[in-house]
Amino acid sequence: MFRTGSAPHPKYGDALSPVDRVTEIFCGLVMVLTVTLISAREIPTGPEGVNTLLRAALGGNIAWGFIDAVVYLMSQRYERERQARLLAAVRAATDDQAIRAALDEAVDPELVAPMSDEEASRAFSALHALAGRMAPVRAGLKRRDLLGALACFCLCVGSALPATMPFLLFDAPVVALRVSNGVLLASLFVLGIVWAKLIGARPLLTGFGLLLVGGALVGITIALGG
Repeated sequence: MFRTGSAPHPKYGDALSPVDRVTEIFCGLVMVLTVTLISAREIPTGPEGVNTLLRAALGGNIAWGFIDAVVYLMSQRYERERQARLLAAVRAATDDQAIRAALDEAVDPELVAPMSDEEASRAFSALHALAGRMAPVRAGLKRRDLLGALACFCLCVGSALPATMPFLLFDAPVVALRVSNGVLLASLFVLGIVWAKLIGARPLLTGFGLLLVGGALVGITIALGG
């Protein structure tokens, strides 16, 4: 019912929610698949070509991991500020218009719109009482946010590691690339099954669906110049 700025709130002690973890891995897989396919356009033959693909796969995901970590910190900083504004708005609301505005901020507007004035007043009373018991929200980043950023980086880079193994096992760039692509596609399928469990969908259908979505995003990225 109550909104947050990102995915459903994780359990205590977890830096990222299950949905956050799936999306981070998905982005990492799509990134390494895109980078290796683009790099394969012009690579030397033999071990030198394999090393080029390996550097591209790891370097691209390390760079994206840093970017993703910074974006995560930005979103958490915004969410903390939004929570502080919400508490202030709830505590300061006195008339019906301010009460509705505070409820719209705290609750999905689709749930607030059909409320009668009496229902809105009761809901606000409960929210106001809760806000009165809560300590002020500090707008700065917390240790938990830094752990979340580190988790974003590790998931993005870690998702690339299985796909880099073929570049360590094969000397022929084409063979290594095709095996790596196969590992990535299989990973997307498995990730789709995990995603299906989170959203209550059909595992096999969702697995193939996420595989196709990932492939389509890679194709679009490459077609637009990557």
